Amino acid sequence: ASGSGTLDVEGGRIQASQIDIANGNFQAKVQTSNLDLGALALVPPQFNGPVSGNVTVSGNLNNLTIDAIQGKGSGQLNVAGGQLLGTAEFSNGKFQGVFQPTNLQLWEINPDLRGRLNGSVNISAPLLLTPDKALSAIQAKGKLNFSKGISVLERSLATSFDWNGQRLEIKEATAEGFNANGFVNLNPGSQGLQAIKTFDFQVQAENLNLQRLPADLPYALNLGGLVGFNGRIAGTPQAPTINGDLRLRYFFAGPLEFESLLTGRVSIAPKSGVNLQLAGNQEKLEVVLDPNYQPVSFLVQYQDKTASGIRSGDELQMTVENLPINTIKSLALSSGMVDGQNLEPWLSKPLAGDICGNMALNLKTFGSSGKIEIANPIFDNLRGDMLEGFFQYQQGTMTLTDGLFEKGDSQYLFAANVTPTPNGPEFNGELQAKLGEIQDVLTTLQLFEITDLGRGFQTPVYGTAADLAVSGVGNSQNGLKKPLRRMSEIVKLLNRQRQQRQESFLLPELTELNGAFTGSISLVGSVKDGIRAEFNFQGENWQWGSYKAETIIAQGNFAEGVLNLLPVRIQSGQSLATLSGSISELGPSGQLRLKKVPVSLIREVFRFPSSVGYGGFVDATADFYGSLSNPQARGAISVVDASLNQTPLESIKGSFSYKNARLNVFAQSFLTKESEPLTVNAKIPYKLPFAEVEPENRQVSVQLKVENEGLARLNMLTNQQIAWVDGKGQVDLDISGTFDQDQDWLQQLEQLTVVGNINVEDATIAAQALPEPLTEVNGKIRFNFNRMEIVDSLQGNFGGGKLVAVGNLPLRDLPRALENPLTVDLNQLAINLKGIYSGGVKGKTIITGTLFNPRIGGYIELFDGRVPISESQTAPSGSSGSAGEELIEFNNLQLTLGKNILVRQLPVLDFLASGTLLINGDMSDIRPEGTIQLLRGQVNLFTTQFRLDKNYNNNARFVATLGRDPELDVQMVASVIESRKQPITSETFANEISDRPTNFGTTETIRVQAKVKGLASQLFDRVELNSMPKRSEGEIVALLGGGFVDTLGRGNSTLGLANLAGSALLSNVSNLIGDAAGLDEFRLFPTTVTDDNRRTDRLELGAEAGINITNNLSFSLLKVLTTDQPIQYNLRYRVNEEILLRGATDFSDDTKITVEYENRF
Repeated sequence: ASGSGTLDVEGGRIQASQIDIANGNFQAKVQTSNLDLGALALVPPQFNGPVSGNVTVSGNLNNLTIDAIQGKGSGQLNVAGGQLLGTAEFSNGKFQGVFQPTNLQLWEINPDLRGRLNGSVNISAPLLLTPDKALSAIQAKGKLNFSKGISVLERSLATSFDWNGQRLEIKEATAEGFNANGFVNLNPGSQGLQAIKTFDFQVQAENLNLQRLPADLPYALNLGGLVGFNGRIAGTPQAPTINGDLRLRYFFAGPLEFESLLTGRVSIAPKSGVNLQLAGNQEKLEVVLDPNYQPVSFLVQYQDKTASGIRSGDELQMTVENLPINTIKSLALSSGMVDGQNLEPWLSKPLAGDICGNMALNLKTFGSSGKIEIANPIFDNLRGDMLEGFFQYQQGTMTLTDGLFEKGDSQYLFAANVTPTPNGPEFNGELQAKLGEIQDVLTTLQLFEITDLGRGFQTPVYGTAADLAVSGVGNSQNGLKKPLRRMSEIVKLLNRQRQQRQESFLLPELTELNGAFTGSISLVGSVKDGIRAEFNFQGENWQWGSYKAETIIAQGNFAEGVLNLLPVRIQSGQSLATLSGSISELGPSGQLRLKKVPVSLIREVFRFPSSVGYGGFVDATADFYGSLSNPQARGAISVVDASLNQTPLESIKGSFSYKNARLNVFAQSFLTKESEPLTVNAKIPYKLPFAEVEPENRQVSVQLKVENEGLARLNMLTNQQIAWVDGKGQVDLDISGTFDQDQDWLQQLEQLTVVGNINVEDATIAAQALPEPLTEVNGKIRFNFNRMEIVDSLQGNFGGGKLVAVGNLPLRDLPRALENPLTVDLNQLAINLKGIYSGGVKGKTIITGTLFNPRIGGYIELFDGRVPISESQTAPSGSSGSAGEELIEFNNLQLTLGKNILVRQLPVLDFLASGTLLINGDMSDIRPEGTIQLLRGQVNLFTTQFRLDKNYNNNARFVATLGRDPELDVQMVASVIESRKQPITSETFANEISDRPTNFGTTETIRVQAKVKGLASQLFDRVELNSMPKRSEGEIVALLGGGFVDTLGRGNSTLGLANLAGSALLSNVSNLIGDAAGLDEFRLFPTTVTDDNRRTDRLELGAEAGINITNNLSFSLLKVLTTDQPIQYNLRYRVNEEILLRGATDFSDDTKITVEYENRF
């Protein structure tokens, strides 16, 4: 018979065909297609998949046992993203087949596996298997390839194995850097690790990931690196034995990163424990553990850091050198060796330093004790050079004894105890400062600026770099030059901003407070309940900016967030300041007392003008209260032995209050007991640096009253530069405006409004800058909000004339100029300003601008006067002046040099000048513009006198951009003698001097011309010297000083000294006579005359008058005035450079005519 059939099961199909039954035998062919394997047999879900295949079976109908059926077939299971292919045949109750996994995704079969599986496995086994004997009945051998390795081997692995039912023999397992072989004896009747009886492998491996090794460490230590091993691994899972060579690459343990390669051996045995010996070029790692994996000894040598230990009983005695405390912290927290949860509030803060010391660790309780030294310790904001002491840690309790903390020269002794509780750690401690530094305390408390005091004892919250909204600029290809220049600019800007911020505060920053102290503090507390403390400190020679204190005593306590001062005393000499009270987050409350504090110190704090000399001592009492955000105070102040600019004051008393960022002050000052007081009542908005409350408004008001004798304070305030001598006067002013403490106070002063009057009657006012006082000063000045008005006029007598002032002057810049500006009439004044000007002054000045920045215009004429010139006045402009000078500006002030104005620098120069200048600029940078004519005058150079050439337009031209450096255009002439024999005198000014009256001799008169055209500051570079007849510049210079030098050189010292004296004493007389007579030249000079009878020379006085008929023809008269010799008449005519005709006669017995020819070569 024959037949076929089809059965559809779970989406698949079983089809039987070619069924043939004959003679009791049967044969059939079965084909499956996409049959769900889970529908046929109970299999794990990851192995369930569609199966297809063909099976041919045959047998006898009379014997349908499994042993009598034969068959063969092939199939395909789609599972885990791949395929499992197989062929098999069975007979006599046994089957044998070949199975080939192809690209099976191992992670779908087991999440701990990775990669894909390929290979071929031959399997033989009985067809009938029971679960308990299935593993031992199967025999298999084959090859499997794991694309990404297994377990710690993270690379492609090829294996060859053989299983006989009891032993799995790994004939070969190879991968890149890996080779292993060995066997595992199994007990098929057991499960898990219990099924492994023994194993034995030879392994050669490189670059295995240490973090993937299945090591059961006692603590969760963060270990990493690449492992290399060559050796034997054998034994049982419960008692493995490992022996071999070990290599570690890039090994790290927590934050410690060792050398790139450590080599050595490792030995692990059940009875002997662990012995690990690794070493690099400089670093070592050695560990010995007992069979229970408890430490026996260890050595870690890392860079210059060393940690070693050896166990004695339950204690591990350890020694560390230069071990970073932050490393220990990281290891302890990450491994769970300490209770990080309870200690987290402390261990989360910055903790650093290098530890050296000896410690003991109990391996059962993990308690520890020992002595340590920490170099450069850091705990939170506390930083130092050295910390040492004894410690003990037991069940979460930390105890410190005999502690010493050093920072620079500072030394602090301490002891402390920290105990964990369910509510957080509790602590107590004592600190003794043998030699402390206040900056250590301020830095620890993070107090750097006055404003930091406003947060009380709260920890500051700082931002991070991520909080800065910055964007990248520049180009990395442009080099470093521009970035470095920009960085320099930024540093300068920051320094400028820091300086401006410092100047805006009345007190220095806390970073400038320096001083040493001694004392002690004891404290107890907890994170929950806070700190309770008591302290007692003493300091000496503290300095805060420019302020100094000789002794400081601070006593008090701190509890429940309140600091109580009992009190704080600051003393320097006889000066004493005491502060008592309490300070809390709610605010301060207490009293400040000052006793004999120098006024000069108060002046520095409030930055009173340095031009005023303050003297005396301050006594004051201030009660303060309120809050740190809105502090308040009230008190009284008095000044003992008060003085202004060394002038005593009878008394200064006042009171003040401070509330809502506004200071109210009332004060009175008495010059004498009988004098009228100076009364000041002021209200000023000012927020303390640490306060938060702003003033309600920025309005400031000051009432100022003083009269009669009280005005004598003007003498003191101006340091006697301006003095109230006598008379009647009254000042009654109300000053108001706005004030912003962060802005320039001087600029804000200009914006103030003033209302009130200043009355002056028959007053006498003296000034050091004036040679005589102003007398009979009368007038009234009215301040009308934004302007100063002179009612009618303000008059006074001065220098034989009268000063009259009328008009208005604004206090600040106004949108429109005033119609009646301040005008001062100068009526025929005679003044004598020593070193500046003496003579007559008249004119009218117009003062515009503002009271604090006046601009002087109008006109001033000088007449019948003298302007002396010193060397300092001839320097070019550009020198800086004081800030006060820069506030006074000139506005086209017309300065006229009128009749008879002489400009002199005797005995060098003397000019008669005339002209008009327009003056602009300010007192520190005067910018004149105009031309001054030099009408006549002379300049003395050695023994030669140059006179201005009256036929030349001599002038000095001032240009505004050049300041006080005029452009000179001057031409001067002089005559000098060139001779081979002794002339009458070494200096000559006439056109012709032949010789002594009685002897003609061989001489030559040289006319010298000096021309200057250029800036006065370049005078010596701009002088041009010419002569007729022509001489070189060197010869001209020699001739200019020749008269004096020549006479001394020839031994005639008497005549030489007479010539020198004559040039200084007789030149002015000669000039006066010559100018009055209209002569081109006139001179008086000393000379010697020979007495033929006595054959001696005697000193006489000579005179010569001359006129220039033309440039080449001149005539002169020469007479020795002190003898009876007749007058000599001289005529001189120069034909050319080589020929000179000269004649001389006294119309008696001495007449001469000379023709001279000269050719210089």
